[in-house]
Amino acid sequence: MKMIVAKWQETCGALMNNPWRLGFAVLMICSLALTSATPALAAEKDVQLLGARFIVGKGLLVTLKIFDNADLGLAASVTIDGVQYDLDCRVAEESSFYILRCLAAVAKDLAGHEATIYYGAEVFTLTLKEPRPWCYTVFDFGAAGWGPIGTQCQVRIAGIGDMIRFHNPEYPAVPFWNYRYDLDSHKACNGHSPDFGDGYYFYC
Repeated sequence: MKMIVAKWQETCGALMNNPWRLGFAVLMICSLALTSATPALAAEKDVQLLGARFIVGKGLLVTLKIFDNADLGLAASVTIDGVQYDLDCRVAEESSFYILRCLAAVAKDLAGHEATIYYGAEVFTLTLKEPRPWCYTVFDFGAAGWGPIGTQCQVRIAGIGDMIRFHNPEYPAVPFWNYRYDLDSHKACNGHSPDFGDGYYFYC
């Protein structure tokens, strides 16, 4: 023990007599301190907010990216105008990280308001965006053949096979007809097979 103390005193004395070596030693100590602190700083970024948007008939969808499975299952909520809504989170994707999709019963009327999202100790703030309208041309077969009869706008992107009910003004006595979304009409209808690009086509 005495030898260790003596050696330490000798080292300290040498450093005090050599300012350059003293400065270098201080620099090394600071570098080691920063290196040891790095994992703690990185841990604060283990949860990332990917976005938040409204889903028709369901509410607000919040998407999070999680890098550590220890962070799964933490308490999650969103606060808008002082009102707190619980977030129901489920793992949607799993690889080297996790994608969480969390739903809250939030009315789309709150679009444009500030929202604060809480996940464990993480806090994110953003402005809720209006649901994006997606508009598609509706095609039908009439006296003049196939052509557009109107536009269908909706808050989600259409998928092949989606069905809508739409009124054709050429047939005022019928309140609506069925129309199917497709990239073009692959099915011959009334002896014709139109190809106007994507849209809703009369389903016959």
